[in-house]
Amino acid sequence: MKRIEYFQTGDMARQLDTKSIQEFHIPSLILMEHAAISSIQEIKKHISIHQSICILCGPGNNGGDGIAIARNLAQDNIFCDVYIPTADHMSKDEYIQYQSCCVYPIHFYHEIQSLDSYDIIIDCLFGNGLSRNIQGKYQEIIEEVNQSHAFVISIDLPSGIHATSGKKLGYAIQADLTIALDCFKEGHFINDGISHSNQLISVDIGIPHEFHTNYIVNETLARQFLPTRQNHSHKGSFKKALLIGGSQSMHGALYYSAKACYRSGIGTLTCMIPDCIGDIVAQKMSFAMNLRMPDENGKFKENLTVDFNPYSILAIGNGMGQQKSTIQIVQQVLSSLKPVILDADALWALKGHTEWLNRKETTILLPHIKEMTYLCDASISEIKENPFEIVRNFCLQHPNCILVLKSSCSIIGHKETLYVLNQPNSALAKGGSGDILCGIVTGLCGQTEDYEKAVVCACYIHNQSVPSIDAASVLPDECIDSIPLVFQKLRNK
Repeated sequence: MKRIEYFQTGDMARQLDTKSIQEFHIPSLILMEHAAISSIQEIKKHISIHQSICILCGPGNNGGDGIAIARNLAQDNIFCDVYIPTADHMSKDEYIQYQSCCVYPIHFYHEIQSLDSYDIIIDCLFGNGLSRNIQGKYQEIIEEVNQSHAFVISIDLPSGIHATSGKKLGYAIQADLTIALDCFKEGHFINDGISHSNQLISVDIGIPHEFHTNYIVNETLARQFLPTRQNHSHKGSFKKALLIGGSQSMHGALYYSAKACYRSGIGTLTCMIPDCIGDIVAQKMSFAMNLRMPDENGKFKENLTVDFNPYSILAIGNGMGQQKSTIQIVQQVLSSLKPVILDADALWALKGHTEWLNRKETTILLPHIKEMTYLCDASISEIKENPFEIVRNFCLQHPNCILVLKSSCSIIGHKETLYVLNQPNSALAKGGSGDILCGIVTGLCGQTEDYEKAVVCACYIHNQSVPSIDAASVLPDECIDSIPLVFQKLRNK
């Protein structure tokens, strides 16, 4: 099973290095050695002793990592050609690594040789500290790497990718595999970093885990966050949820959310729906109670008054439609003293009314990128370019909110903590997928008071609920019916 994994901005990752050296007194050379040994464990999965290997080392500690990799490979009788800067351009630690490496039959070059003959190229040119555009000889090296037929492994970051923005600094290595040291960097997941990093893994290099505050959502974390269910319990132990939504043209959205909610462990579920779809909803599901409300033109009537007292958690938005009544009901919901989950059209209703989120109870928001524009002063393109910054700023401004920015790489934020779920699956790129997530979130929140953990776990369960069939053919009902299998896997240790 995977370890707990982390991610940081480039600046924060460098600060953690410094903090480990200064506060835990871990010598930088020890961290470098751990980086090399841990990287080699992954490198060996992709190389054989008969392949020709070239390691490209730059003028900093990333180059030192590369030299340490060459020395450790040599101890296993795997010998590499190594491109290194001249001694006067090496960092202090890199030069020490070079001195310790000279006793091995390793070929060192100060001028780049032709890369066409190599099967494997290990990229240690530039890492987290790069902030300037690449030019000159390093531009030429990167262009030659990208034109080669070698399998390219980048250490920490593909050289030329900015660690935080993910943008290409003029030129960047196109890696086949990227081995992130200690933690992933935000730049791995956005902009050019996505396509240039390709396959992504991280390795532990000995930096204390307690320094980290931002997490990768994986099975190990989801197991820890999954709410427990005591056998000596009753339906009231898992809360009473009110799911508000549906309309004449979109009753399926509410159905998917309700079914997923019930599959995810809610105690009791009531669906508040326009009266015009009451019979349809009643025929489609018998597990939920229906609260029929007056309708007009196939949607909720305006100026409704709703009693939320019988319920312990409220979820709203799926299939409601975008009209005045939606805004009115969302305002009522957010005026209540209940935990609230907002999705779909309820997010539209917040446009121009984000002050409604300044409430004491927890509010959970589940926007995709278009819906995020209703919640902040940013365009779709700006959100795509800076999603971590957008989520981070929103959560600092609204500390009682938990935000899930849904995309192929989803970001979850609460206060100062961020989570990334980076397991894209095109089977979820369909109508109804978001409604299912809303239901899972509601179901898990019914089983715990730790809503942050419930939301994170729900996102993982949703991602893993896709059945093993072609992605194009997956139906929402099939995902919902797979939810129990994901629960079972997480509970079986």
